[in-house]
Parts: sequence; structure tokens; C-alpha cells
Amino acid sequence: MYRIERSQLVPRPLVEVFRFFEDAGNLEAITPPYLRFKILTPRPISMSAGTRIDYELSLFGIRFRWRTRIEAFEPNVRFVDVQERGPYRDWRHLHEFEEVPGGTRMRDVVEYELPFGPLGSAVHALFVRRSVERIFEHRRRCIAERYPKIDLALMPHSASGPYPASFRNLDNAEKIGEAKRLQRQYIAHFARMTEVIKPHFVVPTAAEYAVVGRMYEKNPYIGLAPAREAVAVIEQAMTASGGTTRPVQLDCGTILDIDSGAVSGLPARHLPDSALMEFASALKDVPYPYDWEASCTDTAEFDALMDKARQNVWNVQSRLKWKRDYNIYLSIDEKLGYAFNFSSEGCTRLDGYPVEKAGPFLECFLSRQLLYSILTRKSH
Repeated sequence: MYRIERSQLVPRPLVEVFRFFEDAGNLEAITPPYLRFKILTPRPISMSAGTRIDYELSLFGIRFRWRTRIEAFEPNVRFVDVQERGPYRDWRHLHEFEEVPGGTRMRDVVEYELPFGPLGSAVHALFVRRSVERIFEHRRRCIAERYPKIDLALMPHSASGPYPASFRNLDNAEKIGEAKRLQRQYIAHFARMTEVIKPHFVVPTAAEYAVVGRMYEKNPYIGLAPAREAVAVIEQAMTASGGTTRPVQLDCGTILDIDSGAVSGLPARHLPDSALMEFASALKDVPYPYDWEASCTDTAEFDALMDKARQNVWNVQSRLKWKRDYNIYLSIDEKLGYAFNFSSEGCTRLDGYPVEKAGPFLECFLSRQLLYSILTRKSH
């Protein structure tokens, strides 16, 4: 009996990785083309203990039929496939999955035996072992390409875009309170995004800015969200989850060595709120170019626009070759809600906004006017 063992860290959540490998149809995508691998069993194939799957492939120029039986199946833990009919005397493949810091540890253990006694041993030494190892090496490369490790993520941790005109109706203390609430909301979103993509380093790029133009009239405190606060939240999130992403605050003249993680050059600045407010006041008359005041009260029209939003996000991920499935929750004026992902068609209108959400997820809180303007391309 021969044995081959392989282990690979996949920088994605356990549920997502297991979902990919339990789908027998994905075998064709990670099998070397020269094997001319083809699944004969009609799809979709429901995986469970006892499931049988028929394949066809070429080994050493000879076309074979192969039948696999799923001997054991534990969702998000492991499954075992054994050969019932094929070129080997025995074949048993254990697939194990474990959630670890940084993603999912995937472990494969294959035990196999060839027919023909001593002749089979000679053939194994000359050809077979090398062939099996080549298959697993090809699979490792395919998985690494499908789930690449991101070295550095530069992400805004807060927003300076349009905010509701209703801010004008708040007194000064209420404006400060609303600004703080939005800051916490965006920083939490930033932390969740970091959990989704699991980069080695993450840098909050919005840093400390001030709003200008018409937005200053609505709430001059909106932009006061220091990058150091985002870094602190990420550090807490990584400690709680066991994640390995390291948050770094950069500024003009700061240098990050991605290989070593060393930070050098000029230190990040910590500007006082008073300085930012003075800057914002000086620029409050700058014209603000967005035309976003259009609105929509027709919920049915929003239903149609949500399908467009789902497709837009998928198109962006496709261009980036980062086809990740996760749940997206949209809250419109914190009254109307929608949810969608990329494994199911369409969108779901929510009865209110859910407190409990299925992960991994991202969420977005927007005014009705702003969301409508974005989806109808009247704003960014």
C-alpha cells in the first residue's frame, strides 16, 4: 500500500472552501488537462455517504472508467472517497478541512495499491507515483490561483460622500453624535471587509480628511475619522478571531516593506480635530459636483435596481479575477433592506434590517436618495 499526503492553506473561510470541494463538478477545474477528465454522472450531484460518481479519464494513453463511492461525509470537516471500479487495486482518498488563523487548512491523504504484484511495484516506481504527485501539484497550483493570498489591501475606512440633507435639522451636539455613529459604522465595515479578503497587511487609506462644499453645511464633523481608530478596531478584531492580518497606519512619506513588515520613513501624523475643522471651514465654499438629489419612492423599482446592483458587484469581482461568494446586506434609510449573494439568483427584500446576519458578509447603510443616484449612475 502506497501513501501520499499533502497539506495546503487556503486563505478563505472553511465553509466556502468545503463548499467548493464537495461539488464534484469542480474536479474538472483542478485536474490536469492531459488526463481528459470527464464526469459521467448527471449533475448536480448531491454529496453524502454512499453517493457514487462515475468518471472517465486517460492514464498513460489508456482511457479508463472510474467509479467513486463516498465512504464518509461530514460537512465542513471531511469526506472520504474510495474507488469501486478503476485502474487501481485499492484507492482511498481522505479530504480534511480545518479552520485555522488565516483561512482553512486542507489536508489530503491518499492510500492506494496497484494490481499485478511485483510488476505493479515496478510500474509504480517508474511512472505511477510521479504521475500521482504531478496531479496533486497541478491541483495545488489551481487552488492557489483560485484563492490567491492578498499581500496588501488599501481600503477606505470611512466615507466623504453625500449624506442626507436632514443633517441640517440637527443641533451641534446631535451632528457630532451622528458623525461618530457613522464613523463607527464605517470602521466596523472596514473590519468586516478585512475578515472577508484576509490580506497580510491592511492600510486604512482615507486617513484624516475633512468634508467640503455643501456637505460642510449639512454636517462638518462627518469626515473626522482618524485612521488610528480603524487600526485599533482591526487589531481588536484580529485578536478576537485569531486572524493574522496586520493593520498598518501609513502617511505621506511612510514606507512599508511588504516582505519584512518593517515600517520606516516619516511617522504617521495625528492631526487634532480643531485643525481639520479649520481646514474644512476654509474650503466650505468649494462646489460639490455630485448630482444626487434624485430619489425614488417606488419599492418595486428598487427591487429591479437590486438585481442591477448584484450584477455590478459581480462584474467588478470578475474583472479583478476575485470571484468570491459572500452575503451583502443593504439598509436603505435603515428601513428598507435587501440581501443577495452570488450563489443564488436574485435578491431578497428584508422585512426590516436583520440583527443576525449569515457570514461572511458585508453591509452598507445608505440613504434612499444616494443609493438611487448611484444605481442610476447620477453619482459615484
